[in-house]
Amino acid sequence: MKLILGILILLFSSLNDGTFSVKEKLQRTPYAELPFECIRRAPWGKPGYAITKEEYEHLPVFTYANLGLTERNDYDEEVTIFRKFASDFDNYCIVALEIGVSDPGKQLLVTYDNNGKLIDFLEAGIYDGGTENRLCLKQWRIDTNRKIMVTWIKALTGKEWNITKDFSSIQGQRIDCHYQIDKNGKFYKVKEIIYQAVCYLGIGRVFPFLKVTNEVLIEKGIVLPLCAQTTTTMENRLTAGEKAQIDIMGD
Repeated sequence: MKLILGILILLFSSLNDGTFSVKEKLQRTPYAELPFECIRRAPWGKPGYAITKEEYEHLPVFTYANLGLTERNDYDEEVTIFRKFASDFDNYCIVALEIGVSDPGKQLLVTYDNNGKLIDFLEAGIYDGGTENRLCLKQWRIDTNRKIMVTWIKALTGKEWNITKDFSSIQGQRIDCHYQIDKNGKFYKVKEIIYQAVCYLGIGRVFPFLKVTNEVLIEKGIVLPLCAQTTTTMENRLTAGEKAQIDIMGD
């Protein structure tokens, strides 16, 4: 049923394209209001104009086959304009593109200049499960100042689960990535927040998070273990701690 619905959406979007260029498709797409949250229960609305394979050749147009995001599904169909947002500048617009005519799917945030030329892109949404019980590994939000937050649930299981397989829960590390767009339409990351769960769950449940963190550090070429960053010793920690409290709160 999902596949049939996806094909109908693809046909609907294709029939509306005619011979329009990317510039004309963007001009004909109305601006969406801000702030906008593309979360599990986001309004999906009607499918928009399709971007053809020839028009998206420089974009990472594929979907993921598993929760670990290590296996990809080839995708060579059209993608759909999901939303368009105005920028703070008059030389580009921000567009959300929908990839996948059936589950699983992905969304890219893309900037285009006024001639319909691609400037930059950001992977912002990864989902599966239809519209009612949608599993979202990545969700995104854009506020009135065009600041973007992408929330990623990074699966911690070593077993490669098929995204379309029924399941009741997953273990994952929540990571919030905050982005801004400069005057030239380029995305850049300004902050990344990795949520700590030790104080609430205990080291037994949090250990898989620490393992994944170490794997990422190693991938980045950071030597482990990290150098000690303590500024006190067992002999002076009581005195130093008391001094720090006095400096902050007074005598």
